[in-house]
Amino acid sequence: MEGAPKYQQLINWIRIKMDNGELKPGDKLMTEHEMSAAFKVSRQTVRHALSVLEQEGAVECRQGSGNYIAIREVRPQKGGKGNVIIVSTYLNAYIFPDIIEGMENILGNRDMGRRSASLTIRWKKSGVCSSES
Repeated sequence: MEGAPKYQQLINWIRIKMDNGELKPGDKLMTEHEMSAAFKVSRQTVRHALSVLEQEGAVECRQGSGNYIAIREVRPQKGGKGNVIIVSTYLNAYIFPDIIEGMENILGNRDMGRRSASLTIRWKKSGVCSSES
């Protein structure tokens, strides 16, 4: 952790605290000023770390209230259920049905551990096709 950028060190520290249960969903984090003083970094560095964690869904930043560990953290799970969303114009054009069929074949045959994967393609009137595996 020593060689990492300062904002990454702060992110790693928060992640470790979350992983070992010291920070639980809904817990309020130290203020930006307190983190800045504790880690001897600028408030801008603290804000950058919190912004990254917020984008990942690990932290909720509430203006005027503070920063909190997100209630439902989103982390990819190996072998878990995933979504594929295709957004395009002219899905019925000559090339798109072949591309979508190829995606269906690849995603439908993906190794999902011991269970078989199912793939459902939903066509929407707006020209959006979403696929779940």
